[in-house]
Amino acid sequence: MSRKAWRVRLNSAMRSHDFAPPPPRGDAGLCSACRHARGVGTRTGSSFVLCNLSATDASFARYPRLPVVACPGYERGTDVPPAPDVGKR
Repeated sequence: MSRKAWRVRLNSAMRSHDFAPPPPRGDAGLCSACRHARGVGTRTGSSFVLCNLSATDASFARYPRLPVVACPGYERGTDVPPAPDVGKR
């Protein structure tokens, strides 16, 4: 295949390629319900959780290790339903 044909094929594939969906946020621990977390997907199918607090405060990791079990910046998002009370009847 010629170089030009390869370039045309690659550009065509990149234009028609859909980005991967955001990661399943339920697997991210506290980030699953945090208003500062945002799912990020790549063309290759990888997915990550981006912490928006990292843009203004260097003490927060841009892409934290998951699952996050403790975070000083955690704030429940408004679109996330509260977790059911376990053991409460």
